[in-house]
Amino acid sequence: MRRITIIGIGRVGGALTIALDRAGFQLDQLVFRSDANLGVIEKNLSREAKFTTYSEFSGTSADICIISSGDGEIEKIASSIALFELLPKIVLHTSGVLASDVLVKMRDVGASVGSMHPLVAVSDPVLGADRFENSYFCLEGDKEAVEAAEAIIRAIGGMSFSIDTRYKALYHASAVMAAGHLVALVDTAIETLSKCGIDRKNAQEVIFPLIESTVRNLGVQDPADALTGPYARGDVETFERHMKAFEDDVGKGVQKIYLDLALHSVEMLLQKDPSSERHRELYELISVAKQKCRC
Repeated sequence: MRRITIIGIGRVGGALTIALDRAGFQLDQLVFRSDANLGVIEKNLSREAKFTTYSEFSGTSADICIISSGDGEIEKIASSIALFELLPKIVLHTSGVLASDVLVKMRDVGASVGSMHPLVAVSDPVLGADRFENSYFCLEGDKEAVEAAEAIIRAIGGMSFSIDTRYKALYHASAVMAAGHLVALVDTAIETLSKCGIDRKNAQEVIFPLIESTVRNLGVQDPADALTGPYARGDVETFERHMKAFEDDVGKGVQKIYLDLALHSVEMLLQKDPSSERHRELYELISVAKQKCRC
């Protein structure tokens, strides 16, 4: 089993540390700046590991080095490692938006470089380690580095897919829409429901089962088929009632979000059935509504 050094043991790096330990990997060094997660990580390791501060770190002879620091530090860390006498054969980073080319200094000294980004929300090291199983990782970079990352991911129970390096930022934008923007959208729905006299905490509890059922549908259906409600039905009358309610009770910010998503919903359905007259009518009404509210 290959030896691995991890630089940066925050939420993602800490989760990888725990998952790799469970999978039987030998952890060479765990390099940290903040000791916030040390207690949790130590408690969840099956064997002793060497914890090293950033200032003490002077290179690693491990087969693989994973840099899981903040995005702004990755290139600087790679440049620093390249100056050490002890060098890993493979260097990976876990940034979602940065490609493997930020590790160019390590490639210049003979290392194979790549990136492996977990496509899962990691809120703390222990939960993250649990959630890597059956989750996808996005890979890109040099052939040897990508193959090493694939082996790591299989060992911790995950799955992987690869993209061309030039698409890394676009891939990450998609991930943000699926996770961060989903949270923002749910917050907007909670805000809207709270206008009905329901406090925000109860509104979140009420709406969450609906969100869960929608996500389950998306697990087995195409988005156009998983769509429910007035847009799936082509319900012009309900759309008009919603617009009246927005005029009376919410601001233009919420209305803009609603109209943008309504238009996309109808576009999905028109791609599936371009001959639908009710969806064509809805498309025109939504477009006019967007122009009226200047959003």
